[in-house]
Amino acid sequence: MLAFTWLPSVDASSDVNSGILSLGDNYRAYIQTTFTGVDVEGTLKLQASIDKVTWVDVQNSSQAVTASGNYVYDDVDTAAPYIRLAWTYTSGTGNITSKGYVKDLSLSSQSELSKYPAP
Repeated sequence: MLAFTWLPSVDASSDVNSGILSLGDNYRAYIQTTFTGVDVEGTLKLQASIDKVTWVDVQNSSQAVTASGNYVYDDVDTAAPYIRLAWTYTSGTGNITSKGYVKDLSLSSQSELSKYPAP
């Protein structure tokens, strides 16, 4: 199992797309996203791509965020080679942090998790 930080603490009061996670031959992932702040509201979802240019929503991945707390994607299962986390802001103030684990093989060298450098 390999742990990774998808989003270090970033401002949740605007739309945010995470770095790109290349799943390669990995078939299972666990992603935990934490919201802190005051009445942060919006929509959290996973998006998938075959070319890192055109992104589509992963079916049944949309989660309504109506309060600070933890939101989880357990056993992410998609045949797409690339995924990212997409946050659409509605209201409130706060931060978003996302971490995860990939089970089986290691992350592909094509992952772009450095989009948000570690603090």
